[in-house]
Amino acid sequence: FCTAWSVNQLRGLWVTAAHCIGDEGFIRGVAIQTVMVDLNLDIAVVAGPQVKALPLAIHAPRIGDAVVMVGYPFGFEQIISSGKVKLLCQVVEGEGVKTLFAGLAMGPGNSGGPILIGGRVVSVLQLGWNYGGFFGGTCYADMVRVLQPFTE
Repeated sequence: FCTAWSVNQLRGLWVTAAHCIGDEGFIRGVAIQTVMVDLNLDIAVVAGPQVKALPLAIHAPRIGDAVVMVGYPFGFEQIISSGKVKLLCQVVEGEGVKTLFAGLAMGPGNSGGPILIGGRVVSVLQLGWNYGGFFGGTCYADMVRVLQPFTE
């Protein structure tokens, strides 16, 4: 299970994590067509149904920002998790720089889901982890720049 969200209503473009795209051509039972996949950033843009798009963030996350994550953990119906950014550290991985967030409860199925600040997407969840009750997630730090061309 994974999560996807609309980035462009008119073009029917959706975003998810690249590791969520399989050969079947479906995400959660919805038919899709792959538009762009970047395995280094673990991001994919797919064409699907036209639904209201989520706006992209204007600024990068800061420690203390209130964040909301939307997803389908463990295959459940839509779950909204909220918290504050408690940790931001950058790790160079391959060609990209990833930002580690902490403070959101997440699980398998949240991958590809939006992380929002003030109702705007600041990043996309790629990997969640739980270390002794300390929850976190890995997201690409400059996701808005990567996704901006698909909003036009």
